[in-house]
Amino acid sequence: MRQLTAVATVVLIACLGLASVGSAQAQQPLQVQGTLEAANCQTQELTVNTPGGTQTFPVTNQTAIYVNGTLTSVCSLQSSAGAPVTLYLVPENSQFVLGRVDVSAAQSASQPQPANVGASSGASTAVGIALGALFLGGLAYVLLHNAGSPPAPAPAYGPGGWHHQCPNNENPGWRCR
Repeated sequence: MRQLTAVATVVLIACLGLASVGSAQAQQPLQVQGTLEAANCQTQELTVNTPGGTQTFPVTNQTAIYVNGTLTSVCSLQSSAGAPVTLYLVPENSQFVLGRVDVSAAQSASQPQPANVGASSGASTAVGIALGALFLGGLAYVLLHNAGSPPAPAPAYGPGGWHHQCPNNENPGWRCR
């Protein structure tokens, strides 16, 4: 029974460890820097001058817009035309959508770090795999180390005090020596 429990535990841990390996392949947000050309409040779009040219990005209800670290709306960006902007495009299905917008107005010297939207840490997965392998190795050692040795005699309390069961039931009821 002990071996069956150990085998079931090993299989369960191996399955859980391998299930998280696939999540390490999650895509990171794509960062685009440029200058804010315009913010259209009616169509919910941002026009940004990037190194690749002027591009228009649709804003969704999932997009977080920050001006100098303060959460704001598309309509309030109209006064920030010409300001440096950083866009974070996150993968959704087979395309990239605008996940976060950081606008740096002239009066601020610092900006917050972007939230790691939808990204998985490869380091935590590697640590999980290493700990799983260490656990499996220890479990295999414990199971195989004592596999050939007979079990230790079990003490039992009976008439006359504590007794140890003798190997092969020799001298039942007597103290084993």
